[in-house]
Amino acid sequence: MSAISAQKQVSTAFFTDLINDRKYDRIPEIFSEDCKINDNLGGYEGVEKWLRSFHEIFPDCFDTITGQWEEGDQVITRIRFEGTHSAQWMGYPASQQRCIWPGVAVHTIRDGRIVHKETVIEQTHIFRQLGWLKNL
Repeated sequence: MSAISAQKQVSTAFFTDLINDRKYDRIPEIFSEDCKINDNLGGYEGVEKWLRSFHEIFPDCFDTITGQWEEGDQVITRIRFEGTHSAQWMGYPASQQRCIWPGVAVHTIRDGRIVHKETVIEQTHIFRQLGWLKNL
């Protein structure tokens, strides 16, 4: 069995250290200073702003990595998200509803840091669990 690559370690640290453990001081070790992430935010301040907002909405959130692949400078990570909707999100008030959904994150990594992050989540799962979408 081979050791986990340095790129996968950086991608994994995003989930374990930033999402799960809220170690905001690790942002400069994980992201490049000129990074771009979801919502067109960038830089260390943008990453921290996004993380804090996400943790306010889902204060008990936790990501579990269920698969991870590397191709060139990109790491693709499949996750299972769990969290309680505890603050206004997308115009809807807090529901205190526990949510579980799958997602995929794509991290582009250069010089040992994430330079671009995008995440794709299955919104239908979320919307149904929160009661925003009725079964079809």
